[in-house]
Amino acid sequence: MRRQFTVCVPFLAALLAITLGHPASSDEDSGDVAQVRRWHTFYRERAAEFSVAEHHNDTVPLTLVPTPLQTWTNPIRGDTQHGTIHLWTNAGRPSVIGSVWSALDPKDRSQRALCYEFHSLTQVPVSATLGDKPWWSPREAGVEWLPLADTPKPGPSRTARLRNMRDLAAELQASIIGDDPQPDTDLRLLSQPLYRYPENTPGAVDGAIFAFVMATDPELFVLIELRRNESTGEASWTLAPARLTGSALRLRRGERTVWESPTWEYQRDRPYDFLYGVEKQPAVLTDESGSFPSGGPK
Repeated sequence: MRRQFTVCVPFLAALLAITLGHPASSDEDSGDVAQVRRWHTFYRERAAEFSVAEHHNDTVPLTLVPTPLQTWTNPIRGDTQHGTIHLWTNAGRPSVIGSVWSALDPKDRSQRALCYEFHSLTQVPVSATLGDKPWWSPREAGVEWLPLADTPKPGPSRTARLRNMRDLAAELQASIIGDDPQPDTDLRLLSQPLYRYPENTPGAVDGAIFAFVMATDPELFVLIELRRNESTGEASWTLAPARLTGSALRLRRGERTVWESPTWEYQRDRPYDFLYGVEKQPAVLTDESGSFPSGGPK
């Protein structure tokens, strides 16, 4: 659903400046940087409008992490895509991750098509509602937890365990599986986790979320957790992949494939869903754009 289009070079430079923390190089670029910042505000406001919840015997509202985990752009796909990554938690434990983003409308370059992506990270049903309109309500477990063998002894402190998790993430290689005869596309690991579990997170001694990206756009998240066996008291490492693309994916550790997933079939009751072009917004936001009123499902 993500097509290739011509890149607007000044705007792309501004996107990279914001994402990578580099200064703009001209007055024109400075204007573009201000525009990207308006879009980031738009995305944050829109994410905050969603009501996201877990459904046990009772409904448990989830807490949105106030600051986006990542601001991203993807010039490789070419239609000036940019967005933000957001996380909703239950007592600090990751439950739903997603992105609010947009791309230039291929039929009208004066507008941008707004998109939402969600992925459940929990084992119970969840839902996302915008206003009074339900958007997404998967009933099945969001991720599969996979044991990690041949790992070092967990460190005694949070600092040491962060080093453990970064080392474990660095052993992984992720790729988008190419359609024959196209080759696979390797994804790049961000060395720092996007999210670190707080102390006393339910069900985990420690944990973090890592991202494999195309440009700076996360295509695959890997959750790494240290869990304690209630019977033996021993702690061991485990991981769970979570996609943010419909493409087929492969995750390897050394020469061994630890997880592989085919091309995704989108449905609003599945753990991952991608909603493209849910509404249109002016490509150039102004201060008069106000509170950016939300739209409903198409």
